Amino acid sequence: MKWMTLTGKLYAWTTTTIYTLGAGAATSIGSPSLSTDNVITDVQEAPVSPTTYHLLVGTGTTNVSYTANGYFESSNTAPTYSYHAGDSGSIAPSGSNSTYSTLFASKPVVKFFFDDAGGGTGTLFACIAASGLTTSNYGLVSIDATAGSWNLSDGWSAE
Repeated sequence: MKWMTLTGKLYAWTTTTIYTLGAGAATSIGSPSLSTDNVITDVQEAPVSPTTYHLLVGTGTTNVSYTANGYFESSNTAPTYSYHAGDSGSIAPSGSNSTYSTLFASKPVVKFFFDDAGGGTGTLFACIAASGLTTSNYGLVSIDATAGSWNLSDGWSAE
């Protein structure tokens, strides 16, 4: 089980389920609908306004015959978390989903990190397991936010 504290909440996760911990008890907040042999690899909150955060869930795979799902995004509202593919979330919405498709589709996400400058402003980094030998597969990508509004014109970019 992995865990981290984000915006005053303690999250813990196994390869299939995410929990939030409070008052000595763990509450399952479910997980995205994972494909065959896919697992949860990382969980990160990211601001979508100066005071509202969404939960990002990175995926990997336990079997080389299957591909990962990139990442999922959820609105961060308990008790029901509704997950959808990263290309349709606030961080990489439909206007910028081509960078999601190029960089994340079918690739494992190893780790997220949000470099928080305060007030929903900062840079979100994602480490993805590059596949193949072409230059279109990057290991570290980023996207910027200002007051929770993400850099929608460029979307994700390789570092």
